[in-house]
Amino acid sequence: MGPIAKQMTQSLQTTFKGGNRLQGIYFQVDVLDDINLVSLTGSFADAGHVYVHVRSGVIGEQVGGNWTLVQSTQVDCGGQKNVPIGQVLTRGSYTLHVACSSSIIYSDALSIHDVLAQDDNLVIYNGWGTADCDRIPLDRDYSGCPCRSWNGIVEYRCEVESVYRDQHLRRLVAAMHHDTDFADVEIKCGNRSFHAHRVVLASASPVFAKMLQSDMKEAHSRQILIEDVSAEVVAKALRYMYTGEVADDVDIESLGFAHKYDITGMMQPVSSKILKNLSPENVSATVRSLRPYKRSISEVSDSGLSQLHARVRQRVLKDLKLMEACLDGL
Repeated sequence: MGPIAKQMTQSLQTTFKGGNRLQGIYFQVDVLDDINLVSLTGSFADAGHVYVHVRSGVIGEQVGGNWTLVQSTQVDCGGQKNVPIGQVLTRGSYTLHVACSSSIIYSDALSIHDVLAQDDNLVIYNGWGTADCDRIPLDRDYSGCPCRSWNGIVEYRCEVESVYRDQHLRRLVAAMHHDTDFADVEIKCGNRSFHAHRVVLASASPVFAKMLQSDMKEAHSRQILIEDVSAEVVAKALRYMYTGEVADDVDIESLGFAHKYDITGMMQPVSSKILKNLSPENVSATVRSLRPYKRSISEVSDSGLSQLHARVRQRVLKDLKLMEACLDGL
């Protein structure tokens, strides 16, 4: 009997503290696993017509295009109202624009790239308020406007296997993380050695898969030598490959490692952790590490490092304490 597939409905709430209003809000979400966006519950000032647009890609300072209208509907009065969507979003970054002819309610915020809410499948960031409503959104540049937090709830569905089978597989793979009796490859980094399993490494990373093919030296020696990062970075990457968990204290080294070895699904959650942990104490080192990946935000590449550089830059420019810390660290 094969896996039992079913739909699991989940919701992620930001805030409903209010404090400000305008016709629309423009914000980014990162989809960490494929979802069906079922609905958005927003806070509306009064009855009016609601428009929801979406486009793929990170939020930018430039005038936008390639928007898809995913909902156009009426709300009959003010307050918290549910707006059905029904849009499939595959893994990646997206920008949403939610607007109402009467105005929507949102809260003041500090930086557009602060994480507003997140779970295992979805990350919601702060954004900008807009004056666009029924036309294609963002036909002007809103990058100089104050940062806002969307007040609302995202409801989505994701395809999951049988809960019991999924938990069973997770326990098995996680147990392998600490197994040495049946490990068949050794990773050496500095003065530390890590026992691992070729099937796990090859499944998580096409780079490791290539290294472990029969004609490569690593396949013959059953050893992988890593010299350009610390052993702690390797340990955190292995933890992710075996368990899907991202350590709270990951940094740019971990992101660079995930990029170099193309570790499936690791870059987005690591980027989110780095942004969440950005502080005056670590911002200078973070900016220096990302400098080689500097790109104009209007032409930001698909590289997770380039995208993170753009996000960190925007946050620093809008946060006086972070900017002062950067200048002090020069």
